[in-house]
Amino acid sequence: MQVLERSIELFFLILEKTNVDVRTVSLTVCLFVFICASIGFFIGGPSENTLDQSPDIENRMICIRSQRPLQRLMASSHDSGNDDAKRTKVGTTEEKDVKYDEPPKCSNVINGYIPISETIPRSGAFGLIRKIYRMHDNPDVVFALKTPKDDHPETLDNFDAEINAYAELKDHANIVKFIYGVSDGPLQYPFIVLEWMEYSLRDYIATCGGVIPNPREMFVQVASGLDHMHTHHLMHRDLKTANVLVDSTGTRAKISDFGSTRKYSKERNNTVEGVCTIWYRAPEISLRDVRYTLAVDIWSLGCIHYELYHGSPPFRSQLAEDYDQLIHIFKTIGTPPHLAFPTGAFPPWPKLLSWKPCPMLSFDPSLRPSTPLECIL
Repeated sequence: MQVLERSIELFFLILEKTNVDVRTVSLTVCLFVFICASIGFFIGGPSENTLDQSPDIENRMICIRSQRPLQRLMASSHDSGNDDAKRTKVGTTEEKDVKYDEPPKCSNVINGYIPISETIPRSGAFGLIRKIYRMHDNPDVVFALKTPKDDHPETLDNFDAEINAYAELKDHANIVKFIYGVSDGPLQYPFIVLEWMEYSLRDYIATCGGVIPNPREMFVQVASGLDHMHTHHLMHRDLKTANVLVDSTGTRAKISDFGSTRKYSKERNNTVEGVCTIWYRAPEISLRDVRYTLAVDIWSLGCIHYELYHGSPPFRSQLAEDYDQLIHIFKTIGTPPHLAFPTGAFPPWPKLLSWKPCPMLSFDPSLRPSTPLECIL
């Protein structure tokens, strides 16, 4: 500051020695400084402090801007082929040293919605759930806010797929109602606003001590929602009781969580490692069949049917590995001849006599019901 003052004094001293009109020069200098400051403001924009102090900034911003990591930008520029081929596997050797950004903290008011709680227990592998209500509305009328769990490319790809699925499956009684959503972009972080459902079907079964009063009614609703998906050629690929939500009365069930959902096509390979929670995973996925069909959801539906009547899924691997899960399946339904010793990899277990045949849980996908509505027993 002292250097600036000395410079100004020297400037005016030179003007006096050269007999130049000081007032004219002063006005010219002031005008020049004002013009430069104005240009700098409009080009650079207001400072972050100015934005933070704006009274309505929270209403205009959907979510705080996120700086994408370089890996995210590079992955996006090289994506090609089908949806599964461009998904990055989490935890691979190539990815283990890469650090991705944590999702940004959302503002107190998100597009007119106010969060009530922190994340709830049924937040999934890729998304976090919070209870919210709409501004200037009854606080008792609540909604669910879903945001990505992290900034990993696979997480954001799944989140975009979920938004697209909700938009296509809207207005069905057994699909969670989609209120509003924003896809991933350079200036906003993605989020979804959904209707609020009190329980997951898994929690509802546990609350009832493993025996719910209306298993058939619940199953019919889940089958109806899945049939709506298959009518739109969409495979859920992670159907389980944790992804079926139940209202506070325990009478309405709706399918949710479409992060693994993809369009079904006979012309392309549909497989990807790790799709579908292992207790509900069809054997053809565990056996790496690259041409699996909509029948993988029918298998999951059969597991849900069993769980509704018995309180737990029929096949429960403790190791969370495909081979161990297949052993649990074959010990119950019997080992298929072509997979049994000596040519196959599994012992020739016979079917358990206590196991009642269920078409939904047929090892051969072609023997399962062709549509979910045919599964209603």
